[in-house]
Amino acid sequence: MRLNKLIWAQLSGSAWENPQVWDLKLEIQEFCQMTGRNIPELTSADWLTDFAFAVDVTALINELKSKLQGRGLFAHELHSLCKAFTRKQLFLSSQVEDNTLTHLPTLKERIPSADQLHTYSLTLKTLHDEFSRRFEDFKAVEPERLTVSSPFTCDVDSAPTDVQLELIDLQSDVPLAQHFKALPLLTFYSSLKEENFPHLRSLA
Repeated sequence: MRLNKLIWAQLSGSAWENPQVWDLKLEIQEFCQMTGRNIPELTSADWLTDFAFAVDVTALINELKSKLQGRGLFAHELHSLCKAFTRKQLFLSSQVEDNTLTHLPTLKERIPSADQLHTYSLTLKTLHDEFSRRFEDFKAVEPERLTVSSPFTCDVDSAPTDVQLELIDLQSDVPLAQHFKALPLLTFYSSLKEENFPHLRSLA
């Protein structure tokens, strides 16, 4: 009974892209045969290969979502995660085109045709373009991002004007530079005195 419920729950909506469904595909076939329910996709080689690709791509997206939901992340850390994700899409697009499936383990279980590989490569490129468009807003806060992530090495002239003088004070303070290297970013900014670095604390 538990297996029955799990199978039909997984088959609803986007659950097809759940790795659990992939792992249970043979059991699902047997279950469907036992109950007289027909799912022709499960006997289609092309569909199963598409399914495998969808499982791998969904896993990548879910990994990004999980990282973005981490507590205490700064804007520059969110930007780094998104930038890495979009770069991975281009990298994987090129690899798939060459039939190098090292980083797509589920798809690697299948034998995709050249046409399928080309389609998957284009799909990854489209994903890259779409995510890049959605992350465009990060470029508008590039000076703030660099200032917060690297306050001791960033260019003061390129920093937001309201923190420039505070940055000079900060970069001239050797003990604070040592604290910056030793402390987590959130702890470091929390340790800055409000009366000395109000704008930097606010920016962070």
